[in-house]
Amino acid sequence: MTVPAAVNETSRLDFSRASMLVQETQNTSLAIVRDMARGMGFQRIRDTPDLEHAVRLIEHFEYELLVLGADGQLERVCEVVRGIRRGELGNNPFAVIILTCAQVSEGDAAALINSGADTVIFKPFSNEQFYQRLHALVRGRKMFVATPQYIGPDRRDASREEPNGPRPIDVPNALACSVDDTILDLQAAIGEARQALAMQQAARLILEMKAAIDRVCTAATAGDLSAATCRDAAATLGKSVDAVTEHIRKGAHSDLEPLLKPAEQAVSFLAKAGESDGATLKTLVDRLARLTG
Repeated sequence: MTVPAAVNETSRLDFSRASMLVQETQNTSLAIVRDMARGMGFQRIRDTPDLEHAVRLIEHFEYELLVLGADGQLERVCEVVRGIRRGELGNNPFAVIILTCAQVSEGDAAALINSGADTVIFKPFSNEQFYQRLHALVRGRKMFVATPQYIGPDRRDASREEPNGPRPIDVPNALACSVDDTILDLQAAIGEARQALAMQQAARLILEMKAAIDRVCTAATAGDLSAATCRDAAATLGKSVDAVTEHIRKGAHSDLEPLLKPAEQAVSFLAKAGESDGATLKTLVDRLARLTG
């Protein structure tokens, strides 16, 4: 297999310096992807049919490109990708990740896309289709965004972006650097990008907490602070509290720590709205409103 003829000679990419990990459960699929990569110039290829073996390799070695097969292990593959993007697995949360899969339901396709992978390519795919995806990820990779639930490429329609939505961040692309033979202080670049995305997550958490608090305040002002409104706010606020706690546990966003105690107390009071002391709840809500600006 060779680089597709449809790709202009001057735009051919030199993958000879790039490192690649391929994981496919079926040996036939594994051989196909590996042979495609070799035909495109990849020389540093590691392959395995075992996803857990791939996870161990990611933990101990750095790869600029990961190609992971989701057939028969969709949930676990999504979990692995999320772990990479959160910085819990491997040393580069911004490695280029391609997921491969046979045709699946719309819901499963959405789960793959929402895992944070760069792209999903459905089987069967041609040599040319694979190369074109790689070319796009080297020359036009999407910037990343972060929310409390997601870190990955920004797939929003520009015409539908939220005014207070996360701002796209340009993350390091080690695959592109290998192709272009450019020097990159990868760890420094990763650190800067992670800090920018962490700030986005913190801002989003505060917005979610503020929205929950605002609903309670609005309902209270209108004299309509129902049990249902309180329970809904408690659920939303509770998720944010859990996320803030996890960030602080990991040593990030210590500036959010003042939010925790009043938020936890507010969740407790909101969850038992019928038994709550209205004055105490109002004090907690007012304090949270001040803390979240």
